[in-house]
Amino acid sequence: MNVLVGSLNPVKIGAARTVFRRFFPAAAVNGIGVDSQVPHQPQNEAETFAGARNRARAAQTYAAAQGIVADYFVGIEGGLVEMCGRWFVFGAIGILDGRQRISYGSSPHFEVPSCLLPRLRQGEELGHLVDALTGGSNTKQHGGAIGFFTRGQMGREDFYVGGVLCALVPFLNEAVYFPPESP
Repeated sequence: MNVLVGSLNPVKIGAARTVFRRFFPAAAVNGIGVDSQVPHQPQNEAETFAGARNRARAAQTYAAAQGIVADYFVGIEGGLVEMCGRWFVFGAIGILDGRQRISYGSSPHFEVPSCLLPRLRQGEELGHLVDALTGGSNTKQHGGAIGFFTRGQMGREDFYVGGVLCALVPFLNEAVYFPPESP
């Protein structure tokens, strides 16, 4: 089995690899750089899920153009969403198969610190803001904001694993989620 992730971020590739290998131990999971076609810091559910879908589709398009055979294409996009009058960070995941069937999942959500919210709402990326806050660099390709805010108890890859698993559910249960069309 071959899985292509629409990102070169090792955290996103690692999350997909962790989940797919639970069910398909020999799965080859690789990433390619694609454009999400949404702002660098998606601001709502629609933008964030569109980014995940666009990444999965762009990975599929890339594979077709390059003659790469893959069974699944994964898009992972981090974004913001307002719920209950507060803003949260979450990850949207889209998984596309060769039959153009797509499924979605999401990561847990954690609340955005009020000190960062104005800059995030202006489009600055959370990873860059956390880098500035911590004095680190390239946070989003390591533990991420969730790693910092949980004091290392949950890393960014862990943050995405549950969402990838939930997005894979329909493909693990095709008869229920994708029943054959009636004649």
